[in-house]
Amino acid sequence: MKLKLSIIMVILLSSLMSTVAAAAGGESEPHISIQRIPVEHPVKNVIDNAAAYLNGWNSVISPLVMQVNADGTTSVAVAEEKGPIHIYELDADYGVNKHLTIRRELPLFGSYAKDREGNYYILFGQELEENQEKETAILLAKYRSTGEKVSELLISGDDPDTFWSDKYWGVKTPFANGNCKLVINDQTITAYFGRLMFKSSVDGLNHQASFGFAASTDTMKRVFDANGRFSASAGHSFDQAVLYDGQDLLFVDQADASPRGFTYSKRSLKGQRLQNWYIPFKFKQGKVYQYTYAQLGGVVSTGKQYLFAGASEMTDRIDPASERQNESRNVYLQTVSRSLDQHSEPIWITDYTDMKEENAAHSKLLSLGGDKYLVLWEKQKETGFGSESSYITTYMALVNGQGKVLRTEEMPGIRLGIGVEIHYNPVRQSVQWAVSDERSVKVYELKPLVYTTGTPPMEHQIVVKVVNDAPPKAFDENDIGIRLNGKYVDVNPKAKLVDGSTFIPLRGVLEAMGATVRWSPPPSGVLNWKGESSKPDYLGTVKIVRGATTIELYVGTARAIINGELAMLADASFISEEGSTYIPLRLVSETLGVQVQWEPERWTAVIDTLNGAR
Repeated sequence: MKLKLSIIMVILLSSLMSTVAAAAGGESEPHISIQRIPVEHPVKNVIDNAAAYLNGWNSVISPLVMQVNADGTTSVAVAEEKGPIHIYELDADYGVNKHLTIRRELPLFGSYAKDREGNYYILFGQELEENQEKETAILLAKYRSTGEKVSELLISGDDPDTFWSDKYWGVKTPFANGNCKLVINDQTITAYFGRLMFKSSVDGLNHQASFGFAASTDTMKRVFDANGRFSASAGHSFDQAVLYDGQDLLFVDQADASPRGFTYSKRSLKGQRLQNWYIPFKFKQGKVYQYTYAQLGGVVSTGKQYLFAGASEMTDRIDPASERQNESRNVYLQTVSRSLDQHSEPIWITDYTDMKEENAAHSKLLSLGGDKYLVLWEKQKETGFGSESSYITTYMALVNGQGKVLRTEEMPGIRLGIGVEIHYNPVRQSVQWAVSDERSVKVYELKPLVYTTGTPPMEHQIVVKVVNDAPPKAFDENDIGIRLNGKYVDVNPKAKLVDGSTFIPLRGVLEAMGATVRWSPPPSGVLNWKGESSKPDYLGTVKIVRGATTIELYVGTARAIINGELAMLADASFISEEGSTYIPLRLVSETLGVQVQWEPERWTAVIDTLNGAR
């Protein structure tokens, strides 16, 4: 579903803070606050209201990717479904400091990352035909903080590292039937995702498996071992995770076949293959082998070992299992040795038994430091139709490195999203993640060490401080730039400066502001006070309606009727030599209740419809 709404910041604060404030005689602080940050572009829904955790056997690419900056501020990338990628830099108060719009290099969006120097990285891909294996399948682009592209890395469909054998090989469709992870550590950027291969010579099918690569963030050159290989890979990998443990890279797959189970592989930053296909948790078999009856939650390093979280049906094996569900899904934890040769039994932290009414979905895992780890999950029904959602509620659990539950709290209405990652912000000592639903895009902030059940939300509107979209070209007095709510509007014909005043074409800008526009030609003649017919002194009329405001312009004159009252404008509308109608931009600010500012160094008029006229 496409949206054209707002980003919302939800902050889950401590009820303890409220208690302390009340004891001190001050006003109570809100436990949960919702702050809206205006955004106007479409974005795909990632909220599960229809039991997608059961209906689908694979994860999906999230169009929302958050990064936590070193100073504790946040960066959010939002990929339009078929359009550009928007990068929003938020300050400490969640105001928008910067908004960049990045065009798609290839049709498919994979993921986004940001390094400590402020450079951005976006992974793109494209689906290839069977005879296009030499073409580019994957493109990793690097951008400066200004949005200027500085370098790229290209991977062809027949890249040698994609080969399992001469029978199973290639990247025909990247980001297929799985997630996509992009992580940066020690000047190395690592990508891991699902892909469809080219048709196998064995059975003529396009098989699915995971694929990954690593590259230097300085040179954008790939990392290989002595044999020119690097990638971890598992067959039918329907979700993926990547962890840098301070020394090596750990890859985890939700793998359905070759092998079947949550599967671990390790690589060094120099490309050496340290371990392949360690399987501490195997999936039950079923009638349709793509179904794993499980979801990958996450993996962290505790220092001495790894801690894994996921959701699965508890019974080891039902043969043959159904295509969809056999019993309730529950959240479990599991410890795995760093050498990938030992693991604990599953530690189940939920005990749901009614599979139609109780299931764990979309679990997440994160390290909070100090031997404390956060597990999040949603409780869902077996199905949801129409207005009846499968969603019930959300829970958090604090656990230690051995998987012991320290505390569990309920967070009703706090959604986790499909394929969405959560992030720890050490500066704010909070956890943050981004989701989108039928009404909005939301960025949540949770303080898990102090949050308690039962905190009601409060909502506030905040002001966008600076919206700084990079101009698509250099503007001048004969081609004025128009930036509307942070996004440049493609104006055709061009806006222009006439005698020091900015004029905009009738079509394009006003519609983008949500106004309706109607042009009417002049009558053939009008009657004067003597009852004599004469030609009108205007070239036509324009009717503009936005909200409760109606404007009628007499083109070629300074006359206007605004909400039924005659007004004389400082600048007259006109028709250009090319036949296009132009109206004064000043009219927009003075009558439609919006902010209009001028950036002389950019020859750009900045229109803000979100915060009202000043």
